[in-house]
Amino acid sequence: MPQLLVTVVNYDFERNAELLLRVFRRSFPTLLIDADSPRPPRGTDISIPNTYYPGLWNEAVHQAINGNYEWLLFIASDVQLRNPKQLEPCINEACANESIGVWTPSVHRASRCASKLVFTRNSGGLRQCSYAEGFCFMARTSILKQQHPLPSWNKSGWGVDVVTSWLATEAGYKVCVDDRPLVYHPRARHRHRIERDPAYDDLTRYCAEFGLDEAARDRFFYSDYEQLQLEQAV
Repeated sequence: MPQLLVTVVNYDFERNAELLLRVFRRSFPTLLIDADSPRPPRGTDISIPNTYYPGLWNEAVHQAINGNYEWLLFIASDVQLRNPKQLEPCINEACANESIGVWTPSVHRASRCASKLVFTRNSGGLRQCSYAEGFCFMARTSILKQQHPLPSWNKSGWGVDVVTSWLATEAGYKVCVDDRPLVYHPRARHRHRIERDPAYDDLTRYCAEFGLDEAARDRFFYSDYEQLQLEQAV
């Protein structure tokens, strides 16, 4: 069994959080972290104040570091699993691959998702991308330590996933999406919506703290842009 901790992080999706907990706990050490939800899910292991994504991310990474886990799998409780039986073998395979630093299951094309290269492509296996989305990813704890704890000024958490993948790449690891498992990320509920402009300011400032200004981000994402352009030209 890999040295992996799974964290299901929840605010206001108690039923799916309980389902995710049951699925992952069959195979891996799993914690359910709740951010002061109106209806906390059954089986909650840790309750924290609601400081949005950064608070849940900080607690999940804290637990992985304190438990001396090599890997952390972080999944938000609004994420739906489309073929859960594929998860365990694919996770085990990724953890055993010394070249991988960040891993993500593929994402259904109808999902709310910024990284177009993580959309499912039916390749039947692993392929590289620039970054994995923050709502469902697995990363080496040694990478996440470099970001922990997130700064209190980053209210939205935008940019955190970009920096995680960039740090992995800088360390010589691959960022990979796996087309065998599939997840769906629904549109945000109206009461959960984030104001885009302040969130983008968070992203810009956070990335810049790690040396990723706008030009550096463009260079980092160039392979994604190039691949998408080639596909559109076919």
